[in-house]
Amino acid sequence: KISESNQGGRCLVEFDVGSDGKLTPKARVASGGKTPRQFRIDETGRFLFVGNQTSGSVVTMTVDAQTGVPTPVGTPLAVSGPEFVGLVYLPP
Repeated sequence: KISESNQGGRCLVEFDVGSDGKLTPKARVASGGKTPRQFRIDETGRFLFVGNQTSGSVVTMTVDAQTGVPTPVGTPLAVSGPEFVGLVYLPP
């Protein structure tokens, strides 16, 4: 699967990758804000975080284990114009 952010469309687009490398659109998911600049999927593959630059928010999404399609959860975090979303993993 491949995910991409569509800044003008205010969404994330999910694609399936065929055995021939051809991309097939699978789902469009609203980013929860304006100008989804960047996103990251955590190391477990369960969560996706998207930074919406113009609306100043970071939205948390869960990633469906079967379909790979993200769904927004919780309340967006207000931040000033996020341009980068990074994750830091700390040892337990």
